[in-house]
Amino acid sequence: MQFRFDEEANALYIAINAGEVARTIEVTDMVYIDVDAQGAPLGIAFVSADEFVPFRRRLHALEQSHELRDVVPAEVRELFLAGAA
Repeated sequence: MQFRFDEEANALYIAINAGEVARTIEVTDMVYIDVDAQGAPLGIAFVSADEFVPFRRRLHALEQSHELRDVVPAEVRELFLAGAA
């Protein structure tokens, strides 16, 4: 996993896996997930790096209510929720 931070733009990209991006899923207007053709996550873009911690908290809360199961790939949920425990 690689973290790339653009200080000037205050943007954060977390590269999870290598591969070719087939589509980008908009989770919020500030958080996007790149996935390959099989739906495996390749990276997560935070348009504002300030959204990283709030996103992680919201993801954990929404996981409990099952609201993001159809939007966020399971591998991404597991990645963030494993560290939140």
